[in-house]
Amino acid sequence: MADPSEAVANFVAITGADEAAALQMLEATGYQLEEAVNLYFATRDMGGAGAGRSAQPEFEDDEALARRLQDPAYDVSGPTTAAACPQVRAPLPVVTERLYGDAPYRGPPRRPANPVPQNVVDAFRNFKDEAAASGSGGGLAAMFEPPRGMLFQGSFEEAKASAQEKERWLIVNLQSTSQFASHRLNRDTWRNDMVQSLVENNFVLFQAYDQVEDAQKLMHFYKVYELPTILIIDPVTGAPMRQWTGYVDAERFTEELLPFMELSINDPAAAQLARRNRSRREVGGTSRQASVAERAGRAGRSPAPTSEEDDLQRALEMSMAAAGGAAGGGGHGGGVPSGGGSGFASSGPGTDMEEEGPAEEEEQTGAAGGGAAAVAAKPAAEVQAEAAARLPDEPADGSGCRIALRLPDGRRMQRRFPASATLAALYDFALSQSQEAAGGRPFNLAQAFPGGPALEDQQQTLEAAGLSGAMLVLKWRD
Repeated sequence: MADPSEAVANFVAITGADEAAALQMLEATGYQLEEAVNLYFATRDMGGAGAGRSAQPEFEDDEALARRLQDPAYDVSGPTTAAACPQVRAPLPVVTERLYGDAPYRGPPRRPANPVPQNVVDAFRNFKDEAAASGSGGGLAAMFEPPRGMLFQGSFEEAKASAQEKERWLIVNLQSTSQFASHRLNRDTWRNDMVQSLVENNFVLFQAYDQVEDAQKLMHFYKVYELPTILIIDPVTGAPMRQWTGYVDAERFTEELLPFMELSINDPAAAQLARRNRSRREVGGTSRQASVAERAGRAGRSPAPTSEEDDLQRALEMSMAAAGGAAGGGGHGGGVPSGGGSGFASSGPGTDMEEEGPAEEEEQTGAAGGGAAAVAAKPAAEVQAEAAARLPDEPADGSGCRIALRLPDGRRMQRRFPASATLAALYDFALSQSQEAAGGRPFNLAQAFPGGPALEDQQQTLEAAGLSGAMLVLKWRD
């Protein structure tokens, strides 16, 4: 460090200040002459050496500095007094909000493979619980709910495996909660006593709704475009054998189930059912075209041109109709009319009763059924009238046994019998409806399922035979 007295002398010589100011500046800069001179001239511009002393920052103790920094009104860049600072507002509260709008598409929702929803009337309400809480009888839920007692509980593959194991046809019912025809099927068709008896004893029923993954796969595989749809599927091959679209009433459904009850899934002739149904649709379309052409001819218009294939199909159809008429006219006694005396319509052609003369009629004898008494040589109409007179009255209160009978000509008759009635009443019922049976042709009654035994014990009651809600078929013995 330089000699203090020499530094003071040099400072005084350079700046012209007194020794007190020189000594102050030199002490402030550590006796660095150049820095002391610069400091002196800087402070002199602000008011001399005295002003320089006042311009130096005033140091405050730690406690005062801490208090000043903790003051809420303290602003580093502005005034240091609380009175000079504006009031600072409180912070905004924390708010959590949710934005509503179109969510990005993530594909169809994955739903559990449950073929029966909890409620088919309203997906957002449980009418069953509401009805139970209010003490009512179930309301809409009880009226339109699925036939849970008949349904297979499981997936479609499990239902197919179960049907194959039991050697039964698989019925698949695809429904939609938005179609009232689906609710009608649940309310009317599936709740019918005859349908329930046939399905429970001869088929496996699988029902699914269009929201379920199993139903969507089946609709795509079997090309189902309208709901509700009922399919009969071969559980071995998975091939569709029969299809109904829309509402199907119980009587029609029961009648069209009978061919599947006569043939099992392992029967080689079962493959003809699908071809028969396809040909029936084709013949039905050709018949409609022929009828349109006939009406157009009556009106004096020329029918629309048809192809060679349509002409061939129409010729085959006319030839089959002619063969059926010849078979219908070759009955007993030179021609038995196909229409019964009970007023039911007949589906086959027949001859007029006036052609049969009582004097020229040969005596006809034959058993009415297994163990039945021989029918005397009487006109068929008289035999039918006597059989109808022997029938017991139908229960007025709707009780008893409901029996359906399918005749060989395709007609289907239905009647209620008292539970105490014997099987002989069923044979009388068959005689009253079939003119060919009344004419003496022997027949048996059997339940309409493959291998169903003949009902031979005519003294057995219907209740003992377990025929309540049964479907019977009349079979010729010759």
